[in-house]
Amino acid sequence: MSARTFRIAHDIPPGHHRLTYLAAHAQALQDAGGATLDVRFECADLSSSGARMLDDVRRGTLDLAWLNACHLEHPVPELVALLRPYALDDVTMCAPSNAAEVVAAADHVACARGLRVLGIMRAADQVMWLRDAKVRALADLEGLRIRIPGGALYARTFDALGIVSVELPIGRVEAALASGELDGFSASVGGWASTLGMRAPHGVSLPSLLVLVYLLVAQRRDDADADTHVDLLALAALEAERKVTGRWRAMKDDDDRLIAEHRARGLDFWVADAATQRECRARLARLSGAPSLCVASVPLTRSEPSKATPRSATTATPTCGLPENRLEQVLERLRR
Repeated sequence: MSARTFRIAHDIPPGHHRLTYLAAHAQALQDAGGATLDVRFECADLSSSGARMLDDVRRGTLDLAWLNACHLEHPVPELVALLRPYALDDVTMCAPSNAAEVVAAADHVACARGLRVLGIMRAADQVMWLRDAKVRALADLEGLRIRIPGGALYARTFDALGIVSVELPIGRVEAALASGELDGFSASVGGWASTLGMRAPHGVSLPSLLVLVYLLVAQRRDDADADTHVDLLALAALEAERKVTGRWRAMKDDDDRLIAEHRARGLDFWVADAATQRECRARLARLSGAPSLCVASVPLTRSEPSKATPRSATTATPTCGLPENRLEQVLERLRR
């Protein structure tokens, strides 16, 4: 009997320190499956949107995908709860039981949309990386063109701070910065270090504003092979909890070490003080529906291969007041 091929994809740049965790998850699956399973751990095309991996999952050509949660904003609108400003924080998520509870609630709402959520990974407490601008106040960010990975909620949050948000895959950021289309980009510490690094030597941190997370996503199936599929997903979820979901604190420590190392080499890294953070919250509170904000009800605008797309140039019709869901309730309880 030949081994079943089991494909897992991600869109994280080579050299990123989070890959160690994702590779360990894939290897644990391979070890558990033995000769019956052939696990393929693959990097997607970094010049295209990570949302394309979701299309592959739905077509059945990809078994699992580690996806930036922003790409699930429209397919599973209930997951927007993870993307809202101050929705997640390290104190809460460093407890493995809390992280596991968030995954269970996310899986519950995703099932109704034909998907499964099996794990969560801390990508970053979102940082803006700038080529030239040295920021010491929110006013210094106004008018800057900053790359976002996608999602109307990310765009609305940045727009509220006076930032011109530009949706662009990570693989196109270097060229966009060189051409002057961008002033900087939003990414994890590892994403910065493994791509531009000290060529964008100014970091800006607004703690807990947007905690970037990746979700391990699969298709929910009801066909003749569903039993085997469900068994594999159960195994994938178990190993994800051990190797990724429960390692939130270790990932935060990795990021702190990386920032300290680069500060010693000349990185200018500004962490907003308490007064600036209060100002940031006040600006966001003025938005309709804040602090939850609203989510656009139209598909995301895709960038042309050679162009960055400013989100302020797109048209989006916001819809507020999403109904309560289990994920929303879990996050609210954990924040208390």
